[in-house]
Amino acid sequence: MKLRILSKNIILGFYILKKIGFILFFKKIIFNNKFSKFFLRRSVLKEYSMKKVETLFNNLEWDSIEKLKVSIIIPNNNGINVGLVNLINSLKTQSHKNIEIISVDSGSTDNSVEIMKKLGVKVIEIDPLDFNHAYSRNLGAEYATGDYLLFTVSDALFLDKNWIRNNLALIKIFGASSLSTPQGFSSEASLYAKVLAVFLSKRFPKFPGLYVTKPNRFLKKFLPGEILSQIYGVDDTNHLVNREVFKKFQFLRHTVEDMDFGKRLFEAKYILILSNINYITHYHDYSDKKRYFFRVFSDIKVIKDLTGNFPNLFNYSSIIFNFSYIYFQFMQEIKKIQSNNFNVKIIKKIISKLIIDTNINDLNFTKFMNEEDVKNFINSFEILEIPNAYKISKIESFFYIKYFSRIILPILNALEDLKVDTISKQELIEILQLGITYCLGVSLSHIPITKNSSLSIKKLLSISWDGIVQTRNNF
Repeated sequence: MKLRILSKNIILGFYILKKIGFILFFKKIIFNNKFSKFFLRRSVLKEYSMKKVETLFNNLEWDSIEKLKVSIIIPNNNGINVGLVNLINSLKTQSHKNIEIISVDSGSTDNSVEIMKKLGVKVIEIDPLDFNHAYSRNLGAEYATGDYLLFTVSDALFLDKNWIRNNLALIKIFGASSLSTPQGFSSEASLYAKVLAVFLSKRFPKFPGLYVTKPNRFLKKFLPGEILSQIYGVDDTNHLVNREVFKKFQFLRHTVEDMDFGKRLFEAKYILILSNINYITHYHDYSDKKRYFFRVFSDIKVIKDLTGNFPNLFNYSSIIFNFSYIYFQFMQEIKKIQSNNFNVKIIKKIISKLIIDTNINDLNFTKFMNEEDVKNFINSFEILEIPNAYKISKIESFFYIKYFSRIILPILNALEDLKVDTISKQELIEILQLGITYCLGVSLSHIPITKNSSLSIKKLLSISWDGIVQTRNNF
């Protein structure tokens, strides 16, 4: 079994080498393995344990922290139903009292403006057509009078009453300019939202503590995207930043503005902190797969520009076909199991088996792409089209299944981290569909337009920066 996997990996390696050339392949092999990642991470990030932080806290003069004023900036549009009032109340009950709350409202029709004013929030109203993630936050910062700015969103919650106090202290201790913490979830979150929160938290220290960036612009060019996402790890759901530093840089991009801000700060040798000593509560509803696809697609289209992600190797038809095939294979395996509940460990074995036993020699393309499960899933995105024909490649299918396994297996591992032993058939299918939705969004954001691309695909793939803003804001 191991020999079969090894031989496939060797063939895949030669295929990638042929596709992208020696230099990119060399960087991928040399700098994207566990040993290199460990070395490179240590070169740009210094880790501090909770014990060390507690020692630093004990030696701190807290009176100087209490004097610091924090201006909290909340972009808003009809935020009442998603928890805006709860957010404001959670901010007002913080142990750090020297705060002001500013909201930039883009045409709310749910009495948000009136309610916020009654709660003592300074409200700045803008035309909905003027909204984008950079402009609204920059505008709020112009009205701020605090020493520090805290950017957040209307559906977040700061349940840890010492969030502002402790993180101001960390910024002062380490001379940092920017800090963010993980996003947690409540009991009401869907299983996928919980899993995704655990999955994304992997960029933070494994145990309670924090990462502090170390300027190293030389090694930056060798860093894989995984580490770049850590050192650029600003998160505008909970972004505490020095106001004077922010005025120098501001937000520039219309979406993924926080990561771009972190990139520019790091390159200018400012210090950033990623801390998991505390966290906020924030998660999304992923029931609308079309909406989720567009969020992933538009964000990755920008993120790949910031991190220099590994180039995509295949075309549109290849992506649609292969991920549809993975979905079809998995659904076939699920139908074989005569139960409504599934053991997570067994599902992991099924995934591993698919990676090894991929066999497309006898597959009828037309029949397969017209399978009801496949058609319904692809058609649910509306803009995606099932290709009329495609020449099937074994090496491509192996590549995609390996790529998919790198997404879905960590998701299943996250279930185990959450102490979930069994899940229902519907929950499993939902996680599978959302995992493939994520893969589709990432993969399609990388590919170029060709003369054979359909009109709807050309429209999707040629989204301009302004188009990305519209796409991101609509979805």
